[in-house]
Amino acid sequence: MGTYAANLLHAIGAARPEIDRVLLTDESAGGRDRVAGLEPQVVGPSRGYRWQLWEQVGLPWHAARLRANILHSPANTTPRFGVVPRVVTVHDVIPYLPEVSDATLRGRYWLKTVPEAIRSAAAVITDSDASRRDIIRVLNVPEDRISVIPLAVGLDVEPPSTATVAQVLASLDVRPPYVLSLAAPAPRKNTAGVLRVFGRVSRVDPGLQLVLTGVGPAFRRRILEIAAAEGIPESRLRLFDYVDAPTRNALYGGASVFLFLTLYEGFGLPILEAMRCGAPVLCSTRSSCPEVAGDATVLVDPRDEAAAADALRGMLSASSVQRQEWKARGQAREREFTWTRTAEMTLRVYDVVAH
Repeated sequence: MGTYAANLLHAIGAARPEIDRVLLTDESAGGRDRVAGLEPQVVGPSRGYRWQLWEQVGLPWHAARLRANILHSPANTTPRFGVVPRVVTVHDVIPYLPEVSDATLRGRYWLKTVPEAIRSAAAVITDSDASRRDIIRVLNVPEDRISVIPLAVGLDVEPPSTATVAQVLASLDVRPPYVLSLAAPAPRKNTAGVLRVFGRVSRVDPGLQLVLTGVGPAFRRRILEIAAAEGIPESRLRLFDYVDAPTRNALYGGASVFLFLTLYEGFGLPILEAMRCGAPVLCSTRSSCPEVAGDATVLVDPRDEAAAADALRGMLSASSVQRQEWKARGQAREREFTWTRTAEMTLRVYDVVAH
């Protein structure tokens, strides 16, 4: 969500420099300059009931004090009332979907106030048609107040050179061929499914490694337990915590396949990141993923692990011609998504709301 806000603000400034943009944040931002030339104004606390009070009372008060034309809340929640018209970006409704949520909502604020605030906004923006359908169904927001505006990759996602890939992989002791995936404890990210699919494939491909990023110390233990149960030796795994942008780009660029078997995504930015960096993508058919992937990936139901393993084996054994075709189609698909387009579509929503 921080990536979304920063890139959107930058692109809006480039598209319409005459617009005055003011970034109001809670104290967790720490006054960092997230957008060139735009210093955040820290006006509220970062957690607990004080944050809820700030969002519902303090934030609209500051917007009114500034005589703003629009108050845009970019992270799924917004004030319920205010004299300044409100636009809210709802990226997904995962917390309200028991089948994919990893936490149970408690308290009036999340169960009642947040949905009511979203319904009361002048306009709702979301990232995909899949999220739009869920917002209508779960939060009962009128269809005509929801605009689907796709995202794009961050400016720090760049195709790495061959030399850079080789250097980064050597420094991390990653040996091609390898499958890359992004790990997370949330069940909807399906890291356990990734391990089981890799286990099926690795039994007949003894040289293959699985590289996972986003692996914190506690989650590492769980991953190793699942791997052991699937008969995957620890030597076949390379587990990393969150990595910086150049390392991430190089891991994408050197991967034989980027494996994205998520069960639910509001948009699925990693699909576009992998495409930009040249990785062939084996992608989930769930939620928004097919919208983002288009015809540039291999799609598979993440719950059908036998089919996913067959697809992965097929991609790993594909010819160099087929791999170049995936790369070309992926990079062409990724270029269809730009922050300029996102900003232009967002500005059209602003124009309607402000007038």
